[in-house]
Amino acid sequence: MPKITIITLTFNRSLFLRRTIESVLSQTFEDFEYIIIDNGSTDDTQSVINQYMAKDNRIFVITRSQNDISSHGFLHIQSILNTRNTLYNMHIDDDDYMETNAVDTLYNLITENNADIAAIGSKWVFKDGTTKDKYVFNDTYVFSRIDAMTELLKREKFNSAPGGKLYRKFLYENINIPTVNQFRDIYREYRVFNDINKMVVTGKPLYYFYRHDSNLSGLDTIEQITPKKMLEHLDANKLRTQWLTEKMPEISNYVFYCELSFMISLYERIHRLQVKSCFYIANEMRAVLLQNKQFLAECRFLKEQEKDTLRFISIPCQ
Repeated sequence: MPKITIITLTFNRSLFLRRTIESVLSQTFEDFEYIIIDNGSTDDTQSVINQYMAKDNRIFVITRSQNDISSHGFLHIQSILNTRNTLYNMHIDDDDYMETNAVDTLYNLITENNADIAAIGSKWVFKDGTTKDKYVFNDTYVFSRIDAMTELLKREKFNSAPGGKLYRKFLYENINIPTVNQFRDIYREYRVFNDINKMVVTGKPLYYFYRHDSNLSGLDTIEQITPKKMLEHLDANKLRTQWLTEKMPEISNYVFYCELSFMISLYERIHRLQVKSCFYIANEMRAVLLQNKQFLAECRFLKEQEKDTLRFISIPCQ
């Protein structure tokens, strides 16, 4: 049996999908199976997949009738992974791609360190061809469960998305997630990290996140910042705080800071970009921040930019 299951979900992105598939099939590590889930695409996605299936018997396709972006969609992926006999799994989005030694590097990291998750550095790639380093550094780090969770919240050593990571299969077998209409990485990743013993991370930039207008999770532009998406993210962060405070009370203060930090960042972004449709949400976040001004005044985790925003809304801080 192959050692790794690599999985891609796709929906009407045949333009990007070719690059994704080719980056998987060109890996120097060859002992894997590649499952592509077509979520009811209406473009020529199926034709693209069929072309590559004819060339490589490691590809399996699962065709679904619709693009289910709710938590039920994730449960379907979970059930697929649970039927595989592989030891590890990896996800690559249908608009992302990897260097040829990405899987090899991840496999060596996770096996040599007896870890449950391995992660590699990455870059953002923009439509004009420019790039931005994300989680790129020279060293390799090994984290315990608590330290890995803290680093997940910091988002300084690795991404909160599954791209660029290799997971032991058991981490996905019994994970429970809330029932939501719009499933995002935030609902899953911290619950996965709660069950690990060890994680290993390298800063070698071997994974590429393609940034474009149809990215579903981004909050980078006026077009992406909508009231619906804002409220979904805020609810997800609140739920994460409640869940992690129970599971990891030793880092509860940092977890709560991360929830407030997200509000500070959104407040600043909404006003800087003048997203008027979200002004009422910014006011609601300001009220929450004011309610917690004592916590913020004594918070040792605050960054200078966050302090500037808090002073702007009349919350003193150290």
